Amino acid sequence: QEVSKEVSRGDELAQLGGMANVQATLLKSPTFASCHGSFLEEMLLECDVKKMDSGTSLWEKGGKCDEIFILWKGNVELSKDDGLVVYDWGPMSILGTWIFVNVHNHMAAAKA
Repeated sequence: QEVSKEVSRGDELAQLGGMANVQATLLKSPTFASCHGSFLEEMLLECDVKKMDSGTSLWEKGGKCDEIFILWKGNVELSKDDGLVVYDWGPMSILGTWIFVNVHNHMAAAKA
């Protein structure tokens, strides 16, 4: 019999140093600097914390734009079809923001 364990958002955020630490870190980013703390808290309660291994695809070219990623640690590369890296994001980068401008499909692939 398989046993499932439910993980709360608080447990997920604890992996990143807790809600207060995550909020303080996000407020240092230009994207979130003017946000109210309660907005960030509500947003974070809706987020999933995911650890991705190197080489894992966040999205593929032509895939639906329906997620935003906040890169906490590591790097993510944006690449063309031929594998040429055209952009390299570092920690505290906000990825997938095309969703804000109503772009429906990714125009390049991104890989951790």
